[in-house]
Amino acid sequence: MSRLFMPVKVYEGEDVVINEASTWTKLGRKALIVTGKHSAKANGSLDDVIKALDLNEIPYIIFDKVEENPSVETIMDAVAFAKDEKVEFVVAIGGGSPLDASKSIALMLKHLDWDASNLFVANEDDSHLPLCLIPTTCGTGSEVTGVSVLTRHDLRTKQSISYKIFADIALLDAKYLISLSPKNLKNTAMDAFCHLVESYINSGASVYSRNICMEGFNSFRQILAVLKDERKADMKDYFTLLRTSTYAGMAIAQAGTTIPHGLSYAFTYRLGVEHGKACGYFLAGYLKMACKKWTCNTPEISNQIYDDFKASDEFKTLGEYEVNRILNAAGIKDIPEFEELFIKLCGDVNESESLDTVLNDTVDAVFNNKAKLAMVPFELTREDLVEIAYNMKIEGE
Repeated sequence: MSRLFMPVKVYEGEDVVINEASTWTKLGRKALIVTGKHSAKANGSLDDVIKALDLNEIPYIIFDKVEENPSVETIMDAVAFAKDEKVEFVVAIGGGSPLDASKSIALMLKHLDWDASNLFVANEDDSHLPLCLIPTTCGTGSEVTGVSVLTRHDLRTKQSISYKIFADIALLDAKYLISLSPKNLKNTAMDAFCHLVESYINSGASVYSRNICMEGFNSFRQILAVLKDERKADMKDYFTLLRTSTYAGMAIAQAGTTIPHGLSYAFTYRLGVEHGKACGYFLAGYLKMACKKWTCNTPEISNQIYDDFKASDEFKTLGEYEVNRILNAAGIKDIPEFEELFIKLCGDVNESESLDTVLNDTVDAVFNNKAKLAMVPFELTREDLVEIAYNMKIEGE
């Protein structure tokens, strides 16, 4: 059965925060602005939000203490900050960290009698304050997903909360990407690419989500030269980068992420590897495993694709054919070229005495996560996970 659920109203365009102010400021009579310490001020997005609120005579308070990979403790600090302020909606500005954090904050502000443990114990009440999300990076697609990933210091990893919290409105203006550092731009674009691949090679994928992925791969191909420093970005490129991320967010909202993301969380927490880079580190290994094991035995793999595979002498398995087809759609020749692209965009992961320990621990964690394994459209043994996890380490030797 194919399905599509995308409740977020998305507005894209230059100066969209101001131009659509009459739409999103109707979410409530007082706003809580959630953001990080620096980037929203530097790229002008915070000024735009404040201007729009002032023009529409909506009072606001600002919580600007969201760190990278926001913690549960930060969520509870924000709730304590806002609980007596009678805020009626939340506006979040930034990359995935403020956007993800805002979903948990909006949930907890609706349930002031809850403690932090409630974030990870689902019940039927997922009510939350209305949300307006404004992305200023091009990676997570959090503006159109229901996911809120938080750092759990008690478990020494990252974990999604047990609720799907979608925004009411997402506002996309690519001018906020201009001030991103090249490193941040490339790492977040790698995250978006991982979202596209993981939601395509996924047991929860549908004909709709895979078509969204193909649009995302096409967008990624259009900005690949920018990411590889072969030409400078113009405003059209920045909108393409942002749109690629949003397509990817729409895709994972339908299907979710799989093994590369599952392996990445402890990698980020324990080794300090940036999220997009951590996911990309495991992607080639996942693609290689898909080539060997993915039978593509689902209704969403069309007869035309199967017929094209049978007519080709180049590929041994349908999985290998499909993997190369989606890579080609993104402008990438094959898996070795992706491995080279990963190193060019994100750099290698520095070897350390703890790398093997972290890789083994994260393999164990993912292998024991039956929900994550169920999202993979082929069976994986622990040995398979080891092969995926160690792929880039072995390739680099």
